[in-house]
Amino acid sequence: PPIKNVNLKIEKNTISIPKIKLVGVVDECPIHINSVGNDRVRQFLFESKKAGCVLKGLDITESVVGGGITIVGEILSSGDQEKTLSEISITDFGLKDTPLFTQILNSASLIGLIDTLRGKGIQFEQLNAKTIFTKDKIEILDALAKGNSLGVSASGTIMRHNKEAEINGMIVPAYRLNEWINMIPVLGKIITGGQKEGFFAVEYSITQSLEAPEISVDEINSLTPGILRTFVKKTRKSLQ
Repeated sequence: PPIKNVNLKIEKNTISIPKIKLVGVVDECPIHINSVGNDRVRQFLFESKKAGCVLKGLDITESVVGGGITIVGEILSSGDQEKTLSEISITDFGLKDTPLFTQILNSASLIGLIDTLRGKGIQFEQLNAKTIFTKDKIEILDALAKGNSLGVSASGTIMRHNKEAEINGMIVPAYRLNEWINMIPVLGKIITGGQKEGFFAVEYSITQSLEAPEISVDEINSLTPGILRTFVKKTRKSLQ
């Protein structure tokens, strides 16, 4: 869908680098875009206080409810090759009726969270993600969503032509409790396994096409205290 009610302003500085400011609406929700650069490198800032509405209007997802979104990035061009580096932040949002995430929670036997996801939705305080977009694939370098009831991390790749995915991550129930434990000097990180892990956590992986994904959960590491999970990982490596 197009951006409507567009107000576009283009400025040039003393060295003739164009600066673009765009204000408009997507699905009746305001957006702001600032961009500066040339044909080789262009930096941009995308902002909206209506994350869920904008993501739905852009046909990205209908599962995000509320929230504010900020995307900071740069577009690098060389010949016919283009790469977009982005840092994405979404704050104070809900996640609801997400088939892929429901499958992950089901594989991890987190039934209570599935009921919440299908009902009022799971609330998150913050999502931060670093991504690289090219014409061939999307790379998720470092993503973490966290709220009182749940923390989710993810990294991996998605091929754009066939949606083949290879994504790995961790689900941490009672994420806020894990954060408090993690703050205990020395002992906290030993117990939880670190910021993106937890006292209880589930490791997951997504492979094959996102239209018919294969989801697996590490049964040995599922709901295993961080200190034992680290021991299991090191033991596995020594046996391989």
